[in-house]
Amino acid sequence: MIPGYAGYAPAKAALRMLADTLREECILYDIDISCSFPANILTPGFEEEEKTKPDITRTIEGTAGAETPEVVAKRIISCLEKGHKHITYQFVGDLVKVFPRLTYC
Repeated sequence: MIPGYAGYAPAKAALRMLADTLREECILYDIDISCSFPANILTPGFEEEEKTKPDITRTIEGTAGAETPEVVAKRIISCLEKGHKHITYQFVGDLVKVFPRLTYC
């Protein structure tokens, strides 16, 4: 886990488990479920988070940057169209997710 992200980890883990469980339950109804974990999005919440982000987190994030909500939405839609189930936004996200294979999209 990345230092400074402790507030996000439990919620993201819960959302992933919910999506995985719903996917299994919805197979009978031909409904597909995916879950997205976008990186930094240029929102008021992100601006607020930047004020208190630990230096070590900034170092780990490196040049990851942030994207507008519109760019992130287009990326998520593209991944959904490819059939991805666990959508991360950047390569670093793919490296840290627990998934049998990397599916950077």
